[in-house]
Amino acid sequence: MATYESFSDDYPDCQFYGIDIEPRTPDTVYPHNCIFERGDFLKSLPYPDNTFDLLHVRVTLLWLDSDSFKNLLKEAARVTKRGGFIEFLEQDLETTNTGPILTSYVDAWREIQRSKNIDGNLMSNMETLLAEQGFGNIKIDNCHIPIGKWAGHVGEFFLSAFKLFVLHTASLTYERMNLRNEDDCAQLVQELSAECEQYMPRASVYFGFAQKL
Repeated sequence: MATYESFSDDYPDCQFYGIDIEPRTPDTVYPHNCIFERGDFLKSLPYPDNTFDLLHVRVTLLWLDSDSFKNLLKEAARVTKRGGFIEFLEQDLETTNTGPILTSYVDAWREIQRSKNIDGNLMSNMETLLAEQGFGNIKIDNCHIPIGKWAGHVGEFFLSAFKLFVLHTASLTYERMNLRNEDDCAQLVQELSAECEQYMPRASVYFGFAQKL
């Protein structure tokens, strides 16, 4: 997984910017050519028009309704230079080879999305949405990432990320997964990990890019 440090080492003449609504890491950890700022992309991106040569958008579709996602793409187009690129990596809820626990967990997230009017099929319209904001030369690919140690380093990394996701979003799934406390959540994580080794599931991930025309 690429980090700020590896990017800054590979491209020392480039400046990298990132935003989060609540940055948690002290500024002192960032390389000299990396700036991490407070910002809420649901409102606007805190940069002038035509600022960036490349904009990276990552894992937003689980959280955004259609209007919010369209606004994000509009803002992305605004701050990207003409001829520049938007790059994205998104995951939906489609999974294969799921066991009963993971199936229940995915179903719980489908209910969460429905309750928040989130369209889980936005990726099917991604090319149209990008074109509406003035992007062209659109390339979108889909792959299925293994979840679990059974698949080596890639599967183990994805499993680790998935377990963190389950823990950090537990407040949203307590009722739907019949969890009473943190111990129940920790037990769920253990059971999901074991089940992944048995059923060898894969998660659907989309990645691609488009150019601002």
